[in-house]
Formats: sequence, C-alpha cells, structure tokens
Amino acid sequence: MKLNNFKAIDPKYEGKGMDRYSKLDEKIFFEFEDDVNGLHRIANQIKNTVSNSELTGNLYQIDNYEEDDEPEVKEGKVIYKLHKYRERNSKLNKKKKDGYLKIHGKLDCEVCGFDFFKMYGELGEGFIECHHKKPLSEIEAETITKMNDLALVCANCHRMLHRKLDTLSISELKKLIKIRH
Repeated sequence: MKLNNFKAIDPKYEGKGMDRYSKLDEKIFFEFEDDVNGLHRIANQIKNTVSNSELTGNLYQIDNYEEDDEPEVKEGKVIYKLHKYRERNSKLNKKKKDGYLKIHGKLDCEVCGFDFFKMYGELGEGFIECHHKKPLSEIEAETITKMNDLALVCANCHRMLHRKLDTLSISELKKLIKIRH
C-alpha cells in the first residue's frame, strides 16, 4: 500500500497510484527520491533492528504505571481500507485438519502441543489454525499448495512464526521453546 502511495507522489510515474498519502509520505519520498543508497542503508538498519531479539524484546516492555495514569483514547471509529489479499483454500485447511485428526486422534499444535479441545472442551473442539510454511505473501502468482506445505498451530505459535520479517520455521520455533523450558 505504501509503495502505491509513493507512485501517486512520483512525478515520473505515468500511472495513478493510491492518492490517499500523507504529508509525511511525500516528505519521505522526496528525501530519498535521488538517494537509493541511503534508502537501502536505512532499510537494512531497520531490518537488522527488528531482527535483533534483544532490542525487539525491549520495545514491548511496559513500564509499571498507576491505574489512574492510564491514558484515555478514542477507539471504535469505522474506517474503510483497500487491501490486497492472497486467496486461501478453506477446503485444503479442512482436509489438513481431518487428516491430522485421523492420524493423531486430536488437533494439537505442531509446535507446542496445545490442544484446544483438551483446554476448552466442546468450545475448542475442531479449532486450530492452519499455517502456510511458506507464506503466500512471498509467492509471485498462484501456486500449488500440498498438505505438507501446511502445519496446524495454536494462535500464539502462529503469531510467533510470523513475528519476524523472515518467517520462523516450525523446527526453529520448537527449538526456541525447548531452550526456554
């Protein structure tokens, strides 16, 4: 989306682009328009920073605060967004779950072993997320997805698999959990 905003700002671009850009988008575009090396340098610094688990861990630490000091903010405004979305086949997800259930007798997370049915009873029956080992966002066009391209994971492990810019593998996340226990 941001790249399409920049297309709208770029006087050399002959197409239209997304015309809902901010003044900051415009400022950044013109700052780096003729400085591709500088842009690459800063982009690499950002990537290295978010890849550094010690730094990113510190970003999410919240200081202790008194309840009276909580800020009040407005939320709930309805906004409309236009997004590109990669089509997923829900039938394949169901087949993955059915096949896994048939083999293992339960739907537990392939990373940490969490079982929604065991924890939540009837409410959790049949519930688990289906993870594409190679993110669909990394493919250029339609592709064939096979059962072994998918993994069944709990919501927490799914978020952790996608937490870094480069998606963690199932085995990498399992190792990380094993180290922590």
